[in-house]
Amino acid sequence: MQQVPLATGWLVQVSGQGCTLCGVCARHCVPVALMLRQDDATAALTCDFKRCDGCGYCVENCPEGALRLVKLPQSGVSQELVELVSGALCQCENCDALFLPENLRELVTRKLVASG
Repeated sequence: MQQVPLATGWLVQVSGQGCTLCGVCARHCVPVALMLRQDDATAALTCDFKRCDGCGYCVENCPEGALRLVKLPQSGVSQELVELVSGALCQCENCDALFLPENLRELVTRKLVASG
């Protein structure tokens, strides 16, 4: 039997430029509303707002504090999969494989440089 998700009226927003596309929020999303997708040379965080139940696990587990939840009136619920943020993937210099969102590589590099 197929489950039909309910439109719950919660909106997940990416605040500022803080999202690194690490996927931690998607891994903690119990209703599977958030998904990290990779295709070609791009990674994208998408949200199916019909599935979001407003639990807040994505917000609590985001290591960069880049997400927030907003309650919408029922008429404001999107009926489609929405891309919240996207970015280019890094390419390996040796084998040309795509492997890591550029935003995440930049964050790791900054932290390594700052730690000496």
